[in-house]
Amino acid sequence: TLSGVTLENNRTTTGDGGALNANSAVNLVNTTFLNNAASGYGGALAFVPAFANSPLNVDRSAFFSNTALIGGGFYVQGTDARVTNTLFAENTAGNSGSAIYANGTATLTVQHSVVYNSFLNPGRAVYIWGPGSVQNSIIVNQTMGVVAGTAGRSVTENYNVFFGNSANTSSVNGASVTSGGASKTADPKFVDAPNRNFRLLSVSPAIDAGAASGSTVDADGNPRPYPGAGIDSGAYEYQGAGSPSLSIVKQGAPWIAATQPATFVIQVSNNSLFTATNLRVTEQLPAGAAWVYGGSFGGGAVTWDLALLSPNSARAFTYTAVPSQTL
Repeated sequence: TLSGVTLENNRTTTGDGGALNANSAVNLVNTTFLNNAASGYGGALAFVPAFANSPLNVDRSAFFSNTALIGGGFYVQGTDARVTNTLFAENTAGNSGSAIYANGTATLTVQHSVVYNSFLNPGRAVYIWGPGSVQNSIIVNQTMGVVAGTAGRSVTENYNVFFGNSANTSSVNGASVTSGGASKTADPKFVDAPNRNFRLLSVSPAIDAGAASGSTVDADGNPRPYPGAGIDSGAYEYQGAGSPSLSIVKQGAPWIAATQPATFVIQVSNNSLFTATNLRVTEQLPAGAAWVYGGSFGGGAVTWDLALLSPNSARAFTYTAVPSQTL
């Protein structure tokens, strides 16, 4: 079991599993794989068990910017694998399975997860050779989203949100993906996907788009579903129309000599689970002070406009001014 750890910037140039190559039962909880690479299988993780009854369980974890020939996020073969509340972003594969490649006859189950690339990923995102299912998830910007690889083995998808894919589902070798009819194609409206914030905005079509799966908490550990609401697709349950909690801190020299330029940093933090929008930060300059640069100046004040500040994040603003007297 790995819990609460980050495996980052690992490489294997002659084998599999850029960060982790395992052959017995693996349980990953709150584990992040970042910028790992393998020349063979499994950019972050390669799992081929040496023993029977050695499953792979991945919960509330993240695979960011990993790459391999096959299975950019992870490669699993010959054992059941379950993936829940997990994020796959900007992973790539030279061949197939940019996020997941599941080989063999065992079952892959993906629930309440996100597969995302900022630009169209040329590979097949979730490649399943054995039986498998992808449900309650969000798949964005993939050439092929869910791919079935073997005829006669059931691969299903349902209650998913697809967007920007060339094909939401696909198949090879006479296989097929069976869709349950409750998935939709629409922009999922993430809070800030380029910065890996895959929580849902209030207008997201993924809200109430899911179904019961046995998962009772989301990737943040919040209850699933949110009290009084339906189950959402994706890794996070929308937390209702709450309010952000903001704080502001100014940093600079304790005193400033007259006529000497001084630089200040103002940091605004959103210490909540809710997105702050349409913010304006205003700093009134002392009488007689001359603004040099930073922000927009007018009426004796420096201002910055910020369209969006994500949950549990901060932004820093810098400006320089010249006082007319020692402060």
